[in-house]
Amino acid sequence: MNKEKIYQLLNSDFERKLFEAALTNLKDRENPLRYNNFAYSIRELSRHILHRLAPGAELIKCSWFDTDINDGKATRAQRAKFAIQGGFSDTTLSNLGLDIDAYKESVSKIIKAINSLSKYTHVNEGTFGMVIEKVDETSELVINSFIEYTNSIEECKEIINGLLDSRIDNDLINTVITNSYQNIQMIAPRFSLQFHDLGGYNVKQITVAEVVVNVHGKIHVTLEYGSRQERREGDGLDINEAFPFEVEIRYPITENFPPVKYQISEFDVNTDSWYGESE
Repeated sequence: MNKEKIYQLLNSDFERKLFEAALTNLKDRENPLRYNNFAYSIRELSRHILHRLAPGAELIKCSWFDTDINDGKATRAQRAKFAIQGGFSDTTLSNLGLDIDAYKESVSKIIKAINSLSKYTHVNEGTFGMVIEKVDETSELVINSFIEYTNSIEECKEIINGLLDSRIDNDLINTVITNSYQNIQMIAPRFSLQFHDLGGYNVKQITVAEVVVNVHGKIHVTLEYGSRQERREGDGLDINEAFPFEVEIRYPITENFPPVKYQISEFDVNTDSWYGESE
């Protein structure tokens, strides 16, 4: 089992420590409560993960949310679905080339696994003292369902990432050209923008209304020193530098994704290297 894969679902020390504690319970082979302890801790971890990835207040705004289920409150299965696809409808994702049936199966497996843990959180004769072979087999099924679910979340982001491949650089150009770059202004009286390198990008989050893409790269500039007269007399100084930047581009979720309209957050470059600090 590639348990390391599950760490990609975790985003805090608490979640990582809880996961490690759950696995530690499985190592206690002499303890008849071995699986019970694993079950309640991994079940609680799943609750924290799903509530973080799929806040109920956001989930209920999705076009696919069914208010007739669970008195209009978010279910575990709906949270698991939202964590994969956000506000995208099944139809839109299918039109984009994603395997909706595979995602549904992934959600079904993770929910089945979580539900199977519930009965072991209450200790009675039927749930106490699970034999070692059964513990190993059952815990492996649970962990594998988490791994498969993690893969589904990643795959959805990766495919949407690919759909934006021909868009990101073009959408970034105008902002790069018109940006003020205050950090550069602090180290040179004048500068000229030469070009930018797109280092890479990735879908950071799929919300109820938009896809948030994190973009990083470098801005190449010429720092210009000296007064106009000094420069005319050849006493000026030009220094070529490159500074890293990060910026977010937000694409609204539409039936015809990616949309024409988008939003780019304000950004500046990191000039730490100019002061001898690490980037």
